[in-house]
Amino acid sequence: MNYSGIKELDPMYIRNSNGIGLYRSEFLYYELGRFPTVEEQVMIFDNLLRSFYPKPVVIRTYDFGEDKTPIGMHIETRGVASYILHLKDDFVNQIKALLISHSRYDNLRIMIPMVFQKDDLDVFKKILDGVQEDLKLTSEQPKVGVMIETKEAFNHLEDFATADFISIGTNDLGNSLFGYGRDQSVDRSRYVESLCEAIDVISLFAREKQIGCTICGDIASQKDGFLRLLKQGETNFSIAIPFLKEAKQLINQDK
Repeated sequence: MNYSGIKELDPMYIRNSNGIGLYRSEFLYYELGRFPTVEEQVMIFDNLLRSFYPKPVVIRTYDFGEDKTPIGMHIETRGVASYILHLKDDFVNQIKALLISHSRYDNLRIMIPMVFQKDDLDVFKKILDGVQEDLKLTSEQPKVGVMIETKEAFNHLEDFATADFISIGTNDLGNSLFGYGRDQSVDRSRYVESLCEAIDVISLFAREKQIGCTICGDIASQKDGFLRLLKQGETNFSIAIPFLKEAKQLINQDK
């Protein structure tokens, strides 16, 4: 299930899901009109992790750029390397909050968006190590995964063999691989077929490396794409809340 923001979820969704596959942390910035403090993030993350415990909660680190950029900040390229450069203390503060919350509830998973190369994962892990040491936390670190959504990452999947899990960001991946923009008019059947073939490549890689793999994005939250993915043998999805009930019905019909 996908989720974002501060508002508490209806308990019905907590009961009827297997956790959160994508929490969009940058929406905290938009709701508050500023970057949240470490203390504010800890309170929000604690509540989220506690509500779903022991189900996993995957929190994506800040993902800004293009049409979603903090006021007064110019981010030319998306990705962890760019965020470290531009966000600086705010990025580190988010890592602090995530580690503090994880030390209390161990169902947290951290996802890095818009990776391009192995260095993106390695640099992030070094920052994680440094922040954990600064905080003097002795708890085991949360699992760290990557979102595959760029052509560069797709063409070099082996770079991410050490990731704890993979999420497939199908909206941006479709744009990066095939030029399918979110607002662009496209042949829907061709779009679904092309994207599902790419998803199958990533899914096969994840199975070979014994890495968990989840599919996110519009294709997993719309009936035609969801059914095509089920037919393909996919079983792990993070979908939009409005589609949750229908997705469960389609899964039951497919059995």
